[in-house]
Amino acid sequence: NAGFNHCLRKLSSSTEAKKFDFTDLTCPHAWYPTARRKKRNVILHVGPTNSGKTYHALKRLESSSS
Repeated sequence: NAGFNHCLRKLSSSTEAKKFDFTDLTCPHAWYPTARRKKRNVILHVGPTNSGKTYHALKRLESSSS
C-alpha cells in the first residue's frame, strides 16, 4: 500500500486525489455497508441444457411478492 500512498502524495489538487481515491479497488468489503448488512437468499438453478431452468426461475420471480 506504500505505492498508493506515494501516488496520493504526488497528486497536486484535491480533485485529482478524489479521482484517484475513486478508482481504488483494494477494499471492496467496505463498499455499500447498508446493502452488505441485508440478509439475502440465493437460489441456484442447475441442470442440463433446455431443461426449463430459466423458465421456472422467471415464473417463480413473477409470482413473488417483492
